[in-house]
Amino acid sequence: MMQDVMTICAVRAELGPLARSVARWRERVTITDRGRPTAVLIGVPELAELDQAAAGRDQPAICPTCRPGARDV
Repeated sequence: MMQDVMTICAVRAELGPLARSVARWRERVTITDRGRPTAVLIGVPELAELDQAAAGRDQPAICPTCRPGARDV
C-alpha cells in the first residue's frame, strides 16, 4: 500500500482522478495544509475494514459472545 503526501491545493485540482486511484489501488493520500498533515484520503473498502476492526475492539473481552446493545436480565 502506497501513501502519498499532497497539499490541499493539489488535492483540489486532482480530486477526481485521485479518488479513483485511491479506491482502485488501495492507496492512502495524506493531505497537508501549510506543511502539516490534516487529513487522509482512503477508499471506502479500507474505511469499512477500519470501522469493522474498531467495532471489534468495542466488544468486552470477558464475554466474546455478547452482542452490542444486548442487556443482562
